[in-house]
Amino acid sequence: MSKLLSITAQDRVLILAPHPDDESLSSGGLIQASLAAGAAVRVLLFTDGDNNPWPQRWIEKRWVIGAAERMRWGARRRAEAQQALRILGVADDHVRFLGFPDTGLTELLMRADSELMQTLVGELREFRSTRLVVPGLQDRHPDHSATHVLARIAMQHADPTTAIEVLSYLVHTDLTELPSTRVLTLTSPQIQRKREAIAAHETQVRLSGKRFLGFAKPHEYFITATINDAGSAAHDHAEWRAGELLVHLRGRVRRGEELLLALLTAEGASLHARLDLPLSAGTRTLHDEHTDRVIGQLQISVNTQATLLVLQPELGAKIDVVFAKRQKKRRGLMVFDRAGWFEATRENH
Repeated sequence: MSKLLSITAQDRVLILAPHPDDESLSSGGLIQASLAAGAAVRVLLFTDGDNNPWPQRWIEKRWVIGAAERMRWGARRRAEAQQALRILGVADDHVRFLGFPDTGLTELLMRADSELMQTLVGELREFRSTRLVVPGLQDRHPDHSATHVLARIAMQHADPTTAIEVLSYLVHTDLTELPSTRVLTLTSPQIQRKREAIAAHETQVRLSGKRFLGFAKPHEYFITATINDAGSAAHDHAEWRAGELLVHLRGRVRRGEELLLALLTAEGASLHARLDLPLSAGTRTLHDEHTDRVIGQLQISVNTQATLLVLQPELGAKIDVVFAKRQKKRRGLMVFDRAGWFEATRENH
């Protein structure tokens, strides 16, 4: 079910983009509508998009790409994003380039990187957003889904009592149906300006122009609810049941995969664990990989169709949200995940 998205002059819209171009593809219309309504807009770009070898090889006619070439490419993509945002009406001083490693955000999340979290929490506290626009948890690009989890953790650190509407967008997805969404209708001039902003990302449209410019449509959709595949036989999912966390891994679990877990407590602390797959049936103690703090006891059941993990938390009701993702440990040439993260939120304590 979709509801119209309306913006007022009292809104403060903070847009998180993992790479230069995501701000235009996902929110080019929202940015224009927000500014037209008199709302404040700020854009945070997490990386410079410098780990982008195939377009760089094509455009620069080189095969070997070293650190200097990557830095130059990142600077070029930064300049493209700055120009695109000017086209959309965003002043330069309302744009922040954070400079974190491209394709490295999942690792920073799992390392509980203090610099990244302090930066993000500081931006949230300073800007005091009413609308936080983030990539969707299910986006297949690991930087996108990791940005969502990082934002959710940072919100808890910044001020868990402040009501912020989270609007999620999907750029890389196989989903054909979305849950509850807000839809923004663009005018013809807004569609044209969004198209011009996307075209400003010249390094990206040179190889993928048709796909990129296809985002300049009459509507932008933003997810406002969790996509939860609990009960589905086809998808990995997690759920709370009688005080225990159940994580279902569907289908064949391949060697070389791992399960990532990020757990958010009511106090705002985040705990992290990773498990090498496939798992053997049995019981083990799950620890936070940074502090060695006991998270809980993990019971593992395995059959040919699925792997079931049942966590009895040591922290009891203090765990609010669990994010989980199955991924390849070594990606090779393939950047994208089979699926993004999935979550289980504990409603009652």
